Amino acid sequence: MTNSLKHSVLVLIIFGSILKGQYQNLLSINNFEKKISETESVNQLAKRYNENKITVYFDTLTKGLFGPSYRKFFIPAIVFSKNKQYYTILNSKNTPFDLSNETKNILLIKGFVVINQSRYTIKGIYFLAIDPRYILIPIPIEILDVHKIKPFKLEEKISVTNNAFIINSEEKYFGRTQYQFDEHSENYIKMNSNIITDEFGEITSTYSDLVFSDSGNLIGIMTNDIYCFIIKNLSTNHKLSLDNKIISKKSTKQLRRLKNNFIKNSPIEIR
Repeated sequence: MTNSLKHSVLVLIIFGSILKGQYQNLLSINNFEKKISETESVNQLAKRYNENKITVYFDTLTKGLFGPSYRKFFIPAIVFSKNKQYYTILNSKNTPFDLSNETKNILLIKGFVVINQSRYTIKGIYFLAIDPRYILIPIPIEILDVHKIKPFKLEEKISVTNNAFIINSEEKYFGRTQYQFDEHSENYIKMNSNIITDEFGEITSTYSDLVFSDSGNLIGIMTNDIYCFIIKNLSTNHKLSLDNKIISKKSTKQLRRLKNNFIKNSPIEIR
């Protein structure tokens, strides 16, 4: 190999190394910008959540061994729209209606939606047919208009990108994660157990956390620390009226039967 040829090869090697370094730098910059963009999206979603959140409040009178006792439930929630109707959805574990042993001892109950210190009576709640552990509460449009609450949209098509945002039900954190479609049921997605947050690093989700698509639309609500219930079919199979504020034994038995039938016929992973 002549000296001129060696020199040419050396120049090509050096030039190639420079191009490779520039390409790697470009990838790093793109990844960095993508991370910033994702962080901004999470922050924007959290801001929108805080600006439009509501509180569902239940006040109960329970029969105990030493006389009646009162208990209050405060559940942060959001409003979403479907077919020009407006609702909020709750995981019954956060409510007096989790159908535990305590439920049968409830004597009186009152329910309210609280927005900006204004309180509105809940006349009735509905239990979803697909999974009766979830409670649906209709929200009148007039209330939303008065308080300028902007409902979230439901995600109509779950993205194949598998990216999601999660907001903790107790508002302790919000972050990014991924999911995969579930082989057990089309009504659930399986979430990555690790949530990436800007403040706390990697953490795990819990039941009742809200799950959003990367476009900011509502996907569903966590059933446990792994599975998310997809909000799409809002058919209900039981209504519990709160007008008389008394929970009848008949209603309690019916609700427990709905839950037991669901648990009996559902995969153990989503119970």
